[in-house]
Amino acid sequence: VRNSRCNASRTCKRPRPSATTRCIARGLWQAAWMRSPFSVLDGIPSPVRKVMYGIALNAIGGGLTLSLFMVYLTTIRGISAQTVGLILAWEAVVGLAVSAPIGALIDRIGPVRVMMPGILLQAVGVATWSLVTTTPQAVAVASLTSIAGPSIWPVVCVAHPGC
Repeated sequence: VRNSRCNASRTCKRPRPSATTRCIARGLWQAAWMRSPFSVLDGIPSPVRKVMYGIALNAIGGGLTLSLFMVYLTTIRGISAQTVGLILAWEAVVGLAVSAPIGALIDRIGPVRVMMPGILLQAVGVATWSLVTTTPQAVAVASLTSIAGPSIWPVVCVAHPGC
């Protein structure tokens, strides 16, 4: 018995999909592979998109750096892992504590006057991590960098309305 889809040489052909099926498949292919993954951001104004990209890159860099701080301070500087964990927690607490006063300062004197010293403070703090040899020094540098953080990123959103 011969299958109606097979020709004389016994090679079977698959039935051709309907026009509707082909149209749906083509649409799904274009939706999944042809569009940019950033097409979700199409309705957002260009300056705000740039700020969002900067924040995303900063978050990735911060996440990579934060995990390496643990390794650096424990293996290179000889501080115990528990102490390093407390130092990183202290950094978060200080950052939360200074966020509101820095926000008030931004409102009072303006975003640029807060951001520029914040960037300088952040640069000094990051450069100072290489000089840390003791726990008190690590706490001081963590405090310095955590004060600088809230003075930079909220300002960016204030400087770009719609953020």
